[in-house]
Amino acid sequence: MKKWPLFLNLAFSMMGVGQIWLVQLSSYPLWVHVGPNEFHDYHIAWWHSIWGPLFVPAGLAILCTICLFWLRPSSISRSLVWTAAGLLLATYVLTYVWWAPLMALIGASPGELQNVFTWAPQLDMLGLRNKTQGQLFNLLMTTHWLRLVLLTAYGVVIFWMTFIASKLE
Repeated sequence: MKKWPLFLNLAFSMMGVGQIWLVQLSSYPLWVHVGPNEFHDYHIAWWHSIWGPLFVPAGLAILCTICLFWLRPSSISRSLVWTAAGLLLATYVLTYVWWAPLMALIGASPGELQNVFTWAPQLDMLGLRNKTQGQLFNLLMTTHWLRLVLLTAYGVVIFWMTFIASKLE
């Protein structure tokens, strides 16, 4: 019974690892091929299309990680669970503070820009108000590698836990 959250978490975390690599290497680079007049509508459609396939497994991975604090094989240390939880926390705090607002800014129509800066004043404080869409996109592509590393590291930690649990118990 204590292995089920771990095995489910392995499945959900591997989905997340695959998704983040797909987004970084395929989805985001395709954005440059969408015309400026169509980009807003494209971005909204893209954003709505990822809700189920990305958010459901991500939410379930978070729940499984939380469950591991109480339901985990005895061979898995609490510190390893904290490591996984810390990687998720760092990923989603930085997503909320940086990547989500930056993506919203890239996809905003001229009339929506002020709403993004109101929601995420840190972008204005960092001087992003006067950046072009291309400059913002380059900033996203450069900094998003950190998100990829965090989620990949999380997947590696969950894989390692599953490997330990399957070998020792």
